[in-house]
Amino acid sequence: ETGETTDILPEIAPGYGYFAFSISPDEKHLVYTYQNETPVQIRLLNMSSKEERTLLTADEDILETGRFGWSPHGDKLAFMTLKISGNEKRFYSIFILDLNSLETKLLVKDFDTRIRFVSWDEQGVISYDPDDSGNIWQLSSESETFAVITPTPWATSTMLTP
Repeated sequence: ETGETTDILPEIAPGYGYFAFSISPDEKHLVYTYQNETPVQIRLLNMSSKEERTLLTADEDILETGRFGWSPHGDKLAFMTLKISGNEKRFYSIFILDLNSLETKLLVKDFDTRIRFVSWDEQGVISYDPDDSGNIWQLSSESETFAVITPTPWATSTMLTP
C-alpha cells in the first residue's frame, strides 16, 4: 500500500540457504525452507512481529522441501520433499502439515516427477502441475485419493500410485 520495500529476511544472498517462499492467504506469515544446514527445515515468519519458528525439521535423507501451498484458511500447508537414492534417482513426496498441531500427513510417496502447487479449494482438493507441463493432478487432502484430471502420458503410470 505504501509503495515501499521491506527486507523480510535481510540475509538472503548467494550462499544462504533460503528457498521456496510462500505468503499465507491473510498475508501475515511467510513460510520458507532453510537449507543452509542438514537437516533441512521448514520455517514460518510472522511478518509483523518478525518472530520466526521452525515448523518441521526433515529427515536426514531429505535434500529439499518446498513447492508450498496454503489451505484456504491458512491453517495447513502442503509441501513437497526430494530425496535422491544411491543411484541418483530422484524421489518426490507430498505432505500436509497442520500448522496448529505440527503433525504431518503423507499424501503421495516416492514418485518421480517434480510438481508445482496450483491451488487448494474449500472442498480440500489440492491441484498440482507436474514439471510445469500444464497438465493438472488433483489430490484430496482428506482421503488421500489421487486423480489426473487432464490427459497426460502419466495417467496410466504405476509410478504415481499413492
